[in-house]
Amino acid sequence: MDTASLSSVDRFVKGIDGDMSDPNKDRFLIYNELQNHLNKEGVSSEVMWRLTRAALDLSYMSEINGDENDKRMFILEALNYGKQSVNLDEDDPNCHKWYAVALDLYICDVCEDQTEIKQKTAQFLEHINIAIKAKPNDAFIHHIYGVWFYKWAQIGFWQKLVALLCNFYVPKASFESAIKEFSIAHQINPGWKANTYYLAKSLIAKKQFADSIKVIKVSLKEKNQHNIEINLECEKAFEHELELLYDKYSAYDSNVP
Repeated sequence: MDTASLSSVDRFVKGIDGDMSDPNKDRFLIYNELQNHLNKEGVSSEVMWRLTRAALDLSYMSEINGDENDKRMFILEALNYGKQSVNLDEDDPNCHKWYAVALDLYICDVCEDQTEIKQKTAQFLEHINIAIKAKPNDAFIHHIYGVWFYKWAQIGFWQKLVALLCNFYVPKASFESAIKEFSIAHQINPGWKANTYYLAKSLIAKKQFADSIKVIKVSLKEKNQHNIEINLECEKAFEHELELLYDKYSAYDSNVP
């Protein structure tokens, strides 16, 4: 596309998308560029959902660095930006996608009020499903939904009973639902090590060891086809975890004598 024919906002976000797809680009620099554009040009849905994503990247970096205060701050920012983006353009699936991610992190890492957790869970489910319906071939959306199910499915029977007695809200989830979403993401991008790890762990939780070995072997042979949502160091760590899982359950590999 001829960039001369693009509006100033379109040219700006095109450059931002290029930077975001490069794992070597400074995430703070991207965030600051978006903030500067927002201050100069005002709000737009195109900028707000990207700012949501940038704030989420920084919350992840803060967690790695052990800075819980910054992590919380960036999650709250992402939640605010994500809500604004949806209000500006409810027809853009990217607005729903990144708002859902922000809601997920807010529920799991920030929110403590049980009534609010229940309310935000309903909002997460609404926006993640809108995003999936609009972008069914987006592996990242399916992965996020799968991780949601996986995290809550890990809560055991007795923990759920205690939560019920203490009037704590626990969203409904199952490993079967997690497997469904991770499997879709795996079909789209079989080389995505992080997704395959969660798929394998979900299958193992259901004692489907042979199926787990199959997806691990496929993923270790394949290259990750999409880098936009992927942190390279994170991928290396998950690749190592997949190798450890394979070693642990290799007895279920039908091709090994």
